[in-house]
Amino acid sequence: MQHYYNKYIDMYHDYTCYIDMLQDYTCYIDMYHDYNCYIEMVHDYNCYTGMYHDYNCYIDMVHDYNCYIDMYHDYNCYIDMYHDYTCYIAMYHDYTWYIYMFHDYNCYIDMVYDYSCYIDMYHDYTY
Repeated sequence: MQHYYNKYIDMYHDYTCYIDMLQDYTCYIDMYHDYNCYIEMVHDYNCYTGMYHDYNCYIDMVHDYNCYIDMYHDYNCYIDMYHDYTCYIAMYHDYTWYIYMFHDYNCYIDMVYDYSCYIDMYHDYTY
């Protein structure tokens, strides 16, 4: 796993390679369904931020419901995303993702009890 992790991090820090992977949807889904790999990525904040700022790859991830739920149930990565205001706004402007999240009650409770996230969301009236 450690060997895999080093390769994984190298890939995310090479932006061209990163984009190539995310445009291959099959490869992308395989990654998210390997939960250990997923958690390691989101805890490396540089990789994590890179992913959310690439809107196309962001869309692919949240439309795969299993990946989406895995992320929200890992509270640390959940908080990291909401405190990055740009990715936060991108998510809420896609109504479909918004509905997915709120229908998973555990995710919802995690978010609203982090008051900063909660306030950021409600102050963007366009939701």
